[in-house]
Amino acid sequence: MTTEPPKLERKLTRSDNFGNKYLKAVSLPVAWYDFDTLNPNTVHHEKPLKLTLILIHIVGLAAFVGQCAYHYLDTIKETTVTAKDVDGVSGWSCKTLVPDPIYSLNMSYNECVNEHYVKPTVENLVRYGLFGPLVFSGFDGGQPEDSYDGPWNMSTGLRWSINTMTLYHKPFPNLSDVVYTYPSTCIVPFYAGYEKTEKFNPEDGYTSPLEMPLSEAYKRGYDFFNGYGFIGLGNKEPEFDDTCNVNQPWNCGKYVTFHPSSETDYVAQCNGTISEEEQADLFANGTYAFPHVFAQELKWSAPANAQPYVEEGKGDYFVVYKPKTVGITPLYPKTTTLELVTNTASPRTATTFFGKERCNFYEKQIAVEAFEYIFSWPNCHPCSIFKQNSPFFCERDVQKTWLNIFALSISNTLFVMGIMITWAPLLLRVFLGKYG
Repeated sequence: MTTEPPKLERKLTRSDNFGNKYLKAVSLPVAWYDFDTLNPNTVHHEKPLKLTLILIHIVGLAAFVGQCAYHYLDTIKETTVTAKDVDGVSGWSCKTLVPDPIYSLNMSYNECVNEHYVKPTVENLVRYGLFGPLVFSGFDGGQPEDSYDGPWNMSTGLRWSINTMTLYHKPFPNLSDVVYTYPSTCIVPFYAGYEKTEKFNPEDGYTSPLEMPLSEAYKRGYDFFNGYGFIGLGNKEPEFDDTCNVNQPWNCGKYVTFHPSSETDYVAQCNGTISEEEQADLFANGTYAFPHVFAQELKWSAPANAQPYVEEGKGDYFVVYKPKTVGITPLYPKTTTLELVTNTASPRTATTFFGKERCNFYEKQIAVEAFEYIFSWPNCHPCSIFKQNSPFFCERDVQKTWLNIFALSISNTLFVMGIMITWAPLLLRVFLGKYG
C-alpha cells in the first residue's frame, strides 16, 4: 500500500491597498463605541464610521485653512483717547469728544477741511457798517464833526465804533453763525518776513496786527468791546523811513500795506470807480486792510432794510462775535487813502469813503485776500481749532497678529469638528439604517 505524498497547497493572500491600510489605522472616537455590553462595539459599521471620520478631518483642515485666510484678511478696531489729534496719520480716524470753544462744533480736522469749511469769496462775505459820521458815536452820545476816529488814524486809544464798515467771514455758514475767530495759538507777525528777524517776539502785542486791536477792544467796554490797531496786515516787507522806529512802531502804520494779487482787473470790475492810476498805485504800493477785532461774545443783528449798514439784497444781518473775532476793514489804494483821510475837508457821507465813490467788489476782494493771508499762518485757519480741541477719540482698522489668527482658527475648527463628531453617528443611523 502506497501513500501519495501530500499535495503542496498554495495559499494566496491579497495585500491591502492604501485605502484599507489607512482605514485600519484610523482610531475611532470613544464616543462612537457602545459600552452597554462587556465587549463594546462601534455604534455603526466600522468602515462608514472611519470614512466619516476621515471626511470630518478633511473638512476640519479646510475649515482651519479658511479661517486662517479669513482672519488674515479681516481687521479689528483699535481705539484710543489721546491729547493729540492724529487723524489721518497711520490710519487713525479721530473726533473730538467735546465741541470746540469757538464755533461749538464737534468734528475732526479732516472733516472740517473736506466737508464743512467754506472759504471766503466775494459772494459770501458779510458786510456791515459804513464810513460815514454815524460810526463815531461813543459813550458820550456822539463826537465832534471833525473827529476822524477809525483805522485810518493809524493810532491807538481812540473811539472805535462797531458800525465802521467791516467785512466778516462765516467759515461754517450751514452750521454756525459765528464769524471767523482766531485761536490763541494763531500768530500773525508785524509784516511778512518779520517773523524771521531777531526782533520778532510772538508775545509782543504791539507788533501784531491781531493782538494790538484786541488790546484796544478790551478798553472799549462801553462800546461793545471792539477795536483797531495802528497797523494793518502787511504781506510784504515795508520800506520805512526815519519817522518809523520799529522798536517803538507807533508811527509805522502808514508803511505797512497789503498787496493784493495783480491778476484782478479792478478798473473793469468797478466800472471805473477805481481808475487806472489808482489800480497802478494799488499794485505798486498796496492798500490798507485793518483787522477789526472783538474782545467779548456778542450777537448782532440788523434788518434787511437797515441800509447802508447792511448790504442791499442780502437779507437780514445776523452774526455772532466771539472773543478774538476778526473782520476786515479795507481802505482804498495807499496814495488815495492818505490824501483823503488827512484832508479834513474831505466829506464824510454814508455811501462814500471820505467823498470817494466806493466799489463793493474792490472792498470784498481785498477782504477775501486778507482773510486768506491770515489763514496762511500756522494755527490761524478756521479748521485749525479742531486739531487743538483735545481730548480726541481715535480709532483705526488693524490687522490681527499671527498668534490671534492661529488661536481663532484652531478654536473655531475644533468647535466645528466637535459638532460633526457628535452628530455623525446619529446621521449614519438615519441615512444608513441601524446597526446590530
